[in-house]
Amino acid sequence: MSEVKDFEIAFNDAIQFTFNREDTNVVATADHSTGGMSIYRNGNSGSPLF
Repeated sequence: MSEVKDFEIAFNDAIQFTFNREDTNVVATADHSTGGMSIYRNGNSGSPLF
């Protein structure tokens, strides 16, 4: 959970930096947000579909 708190602090810093600026956008996106999720067909545990 410390990574989430660190992200929140960094994101808030970025928002504060851009608060009175019209030439800057802040974009947040996930990187590896699924945690290694795999999808299998019909409950089979062979190779994942992706």
